[in-house]
Amino acid sequence: MKSCNNLKKMISTPIAQAMGCFVFCIFFLCSCSENDGRFRITGQFKHLNQAQFYVYSEGAAMNGIDTIKVQSGRFTYEKEVRTPQTMILIFPNFTEQPVFVVPGKEITMVGDASHLKEMEIKGTEENELMTAFRLHANTLTPPETNEAVKRFVNEHPTSPVSLYLIRKYFINTLPSDYATAILLLKKMKGELDACRKQLASEKKEDLSVTTLSTAVNELLPKITGLKSLAKGTLLPSFGVKDINGNRVNNVSMTNKVSIISVWASWYYSSEQVQRKLRYLKREYGDRLYLLSVCIDANDKECRRFAATDTLKWAHVCTGEMWETPLLQIMGLQTVTSNIVLDSNGKVVATNLNEKNLEGTVKRLLETNKDKNTVKK
Repeated sequence: MKSCNNLKKMISTPIAQAMGCFVFCIFFLCSCSENDGRFRITGQFKHLNQAQFYVYSEGAAMNGIDTIKVQSGRFTYEKEVRTPQTMILIFPNFTEQPVFVVPGKEITMVGDASHLKEMEIKGTEENELMTAFRLHANTLTPPETNEAVKRFVNEHPTSPVSLYLIRKYFINTLPSDYATAILLLKKMKGELDACRKQLASEKKEDLSVTTLSTAVNELLPKITGLKSLAKGTLLPSFGVKDINGNRVNNVSMTNKVSIISVWASWYYSSEQVQRKLRYLKREYGDRLYLLSVCIDANDKECRRFAATDTLKWAHVCTGEMWETPLLQIMGLQTVTSNIVLDSNGKVVATNLNEKNLEGTVKRLLETNKDKNTVKK
C-alpha cells in the first residue's frame, strides 16, 4: 500500500490531490477498523432519560467495574480489547445483559427501559444469537428454558453464548445444577478441541476459538471441584485478613454453625442474601459465624455497604474479584455462592437460596441446642 505522501505525488491538481488523499484516508481507516483493538457499543432506550449502567468483563478485557452514563436515552461506550470478550451490563433495576464484543466491531442496543427483556442487540452473530434466544426464552417456563439452553449448547457448542447460558442457568442460579453444567461444558470442550486441532493442521488460528476454549478449560475443573465439595466433607484449611485487618481462619469457626458467602455491591441478589444473613446473625448471635467474600474491584463499596447495612461480621475484599485466593480455595465461582457448615466444620449444604439458607441454619442451631441440653 502506498503512503499518503506518495499518493499526493501521483495527483496533479489541488482538488484531485485533496480528493485522492480523502479517499485514501477513508480506505485506510476502514481497512484498519477490524484490527484497531477497540470495540464500541451504542445504545438507545425509550423511557430512560438519565441513568448509569455498570459493566464488567468475564474475561481479561478490563480490570474491575466500569460505568456507562446514559444521557437523553442514549449512550456510547468504547473500550480497547485484544481478544473477543463477554461483557456484562448491569442495568439500574439490577438485571444483567451480556454483550459479546470483538475487537474492531460496533454493537448497537435498542430497547425500552420498561421492557428490557425485549431489547435487541446487533452487530455480531453472537449478539444476534443471544437476542433470538432471549426473546424465545421470554415465552417459556423455567423448566422449559433449561431444556432450551441444553438444546442451544448442543447446537452451538463453539459459541460464547453457550458458555454464558451455562453460567447463568446452571451455575449462577440457586440451587446450582453442576452436573448438567459439567456435561454441557464437556460437550463444548470436545468441539472446541476439535476446532483447534483442525486449525492447527491448517496452520491457522482463530482468536474467538482460542479465547473460548481457554475459558471452558479453566471453568470445567473448577465446577468439577465444586461438585466434589459434597455433604460431610471438611472445609479446606485457609487463613486470610478481613477488611479491618483481622485474621480469619478455620479456628474462627470452631464449634459454631458457619456460613461462607460471596457477594458484590453491584449484584442485587447477593446483597439480599447478605441482609438475610444479618437477620440470622441478630437472631442467633455468637452461635452463628459468618464470613463474606466481596468480589468488588476495591474495598470502598464493600466497606460502605457493610457499614450502611450494619453487616457486623468478617468481610474479605482483596480487589482481585474472581481471582480472590479464598474463592479458589473454597471452589466458590458465582456471585451468590455459599457454603453452610455444621459445628464440626463439615459441609452441610452449598449454594442455597435465601429461604433454604434460613431453614438449614435454624435446623442446625436447634439441633445443636438440643445436644447441649442433653449433655447438661
